[in-house]
Amino acid sequence: MSGAQKIKFDEAARLTALFALFVLTAVAALLIVSWKTTSDSNRAESSRINQAIDAALQREQQRIVNFAANYDDWDDEFLEDWQSVQGLTETVRLTDPAENFDVMWLLNSRGGEIFTVIPSDVAPNQSFPPHHVTQRLIAQLRSGSAPASTLAKTGDGASIFVLAPLDEQTDLISVAADDSARYILLEERLTGDFLAGVGDAMQLQSVTLHPLGSKMGQVQIRDSSNTAIAELGWSMAVESSGLSPDRINFVFAIAILLSAFGFIGARQFANSFRAISRQSKIDHLSKLPNRFELLRRVRQKRDAEDFSALALIDLDSFKSINDFHGHRTGDAVIRHVARLLLECSPTSATVARLGGDEFAVFFIRESDLAEEALNQFLRRLSETTIIEGISLRLGASIGLTLLGNSRHASEGLRQADIAMYAAKKRGKMQIATFDDSMETPLRELLTLKEELHQAIEKRQIFVKYQPIISAKTGKIETLEALARWSSSVRGNVAADKFIMVAEEFGLIGRLGNLILENVINDMQHLPNVRIALNVSTAQIATFEFATMLEQHIQSGRINGENFDIEITETHLVHDPQIILHVMKRLSNLGVRFVLDDFGTGFASIGFLRQFPFNAVKIDRSIINECLLSSQARTMLSSIVAMAHACEMIVVAEGIETERHEALARAAGCDLLQGWLFGRAVNADDRSLHIATLAKAHAA
Repeated sequence: MSGAQKIKFDEAARLTALFALFVLTAVAALLIVSWKTTSDSNRAESSRINQAIDAALQREQQRIVNFAANYDDWDDEFLEDWQSVQGLTETVRLTDPAENFDVMWLLNSRGGEIFTVIPSDVAPNQSFPPHHVTQRLIAQLRSGSAPASTLAKTGDGASIFVLAPLDEQTDLISVAADDSARYILLEERLTGDFLAGVGDAMQLQSVTLHPLGSKMGQVQIRDSSNTAIAELGWSMAVESSGLSPDRINFVFAIAILLSAFGFIGARQFANSFRAISRQSKIDHLSKLPNRFELLRRVRQKRDAEDFSALALIDLDSFKSINDFHGHRTGDAVIRHVARLLLECSPTSATVARLGGDEFAVFFIRESDLAEEALNQFLRRLSETTIIEGISLRLGASIGLTLLGNSRHASEGLRQADIAMYAAKKRGKMQIATFDDSMETPLRELLTLKEELHQAIEKRQIFVKYQPIISAKTGKIETLEALARWSSSVRGNVAADKFIMVAEEFGLIGRLGNLILENVINDMQHLPNVRIALNVSTAQIATFEFATMLEQHIQSGRINGENFDIEITETHLVHDPQIILHVMKRLSNLGVRFVLDDFGTGFASIGFLRQFPFNAVKIDRSIINECLLSSQARTMLSSIVAMAHACEMIVVAEGIETERHEALARAAGCDLLQGWLFGRAVNADDRSLHIATLAKAHAA
């Protein structure tokens, strides 16, 4: 080989070596890039999955919180199922609302279990939540966070727990038959549909939950205190190895796809986060800001120089609409009211739904326009409206308070609430503006309410009976049952006073049930005398009273034909359709109805024609006026003649003197009641039993 050829060969070899080195370097670089790209993609994918799982947990937790916060929208969906269960110790198995929780408990004030509700598609072998979980949730509620929620370990798995305080009017307390019920606790287990949903959303296969330390999980699930409680494992739907020869040619395309996938995942996470944020601020039914968002906005504006105003709106007789027309109509009413409030309020105001039938309006720099807007709302609300094909006339009571620079949001809401109760006491459909003078009577009412609650719980309310005699024979025809309360603190409390408090604060159902129970027990010993019971329309409108009375009549404990229900005419204007329905329902069982305090209202003749009354009881004020006025005596005779023309019995109450008796007899009254014939006595009084035996003998 010549020197020139050798030089060329060396140069070729050197070039070949350089080319080979370049190829090897390129291949190595490509492999490194492939491995690093895949590794980075895997890390990004893992991070994305972690974020998405956290978002899913937050979203599920917030869904249960929203569900618990609005339990008054569903709390009676399982009433029929509950009523079919005999005994409070049995677990209720439900079909609805199975999609909203796995287990529900009703708890007392100490966090102890009263009863359990498990949907039919959920495994029943579930023990009560750990004590520290319930105590932690109760502590959250007491600190002002309602409802309270947490993620906690349960056996080998994990669950979301949400605790909400019970409103005194909810049906959940009445079906429990336990006045100590204070909380509702919901559990959503991280199994089944939840894990399947996570897998579908993340393109993961066989998503499973494992105990901590099982080495089968890829992501740790942590509770509210950031303590690991379980592990989540899965298999990837797409192979993630970066060393396959086939993937080398597509490494950059894969990188781009992974980047795009990661970008989409990030956007999904951001969208989920924004959705959760919106859900935590918005009431799902009315689409208005909720209580928490309202308070946040009030706090945000409290440092403003201008004064603002806060109004609290409570619908009148909304529960009756729900009971009589159903929750679908009730929901439509809520949406209708929300729309009216938005239309009547300034654009700068915040209209919110606090829950149930309570709304609020926060007027920013518009305090001078607040009353004008609220009066317009009341006018439009009172107009007859067709909702779900039903003609309704709605009403509301409104409390208004002016907020200054130093006023806390919760304090403003409290004062608006006090003013709202003042509006209700004045006759509803009114606006009351808070002033300091409202504090004392409300504090007294709240104290009396608490004492009454305890008296009902301890069964300290009892019944006495006053005779109603025949004007012709002078014998006892009926005994009126009168509720009595002898307080260890206040002494004897007037019945009209504590019944008013019971109606005002939602205790009328429990009070009425206790009185009815006492009367039915007494009727076992007084089987031959008709009993008359004065019943509040607020009690009748719940349907619970009618159902309870029906059950006792159908079981044979009492004879419906020996039972009178007295209703005051001034109460009938609030819920006429519901009262009429209940009256017809009980009339079919032989129960008679008496129109009480007749002559003091404004539509007595109309009521006699509209409702199936069997008798009228003339108010004592008319009897007293007859002593002084011939015109009153003429009116009394006219009332008796009109009632007799309608084939109704006439009862005259307030007969305290012989002159009262003579006037009532002369006017043609059929039955007489008053101190002249006897005061109210206990059921075991000897005079009542003598009258009972005499009537039985006459029969």
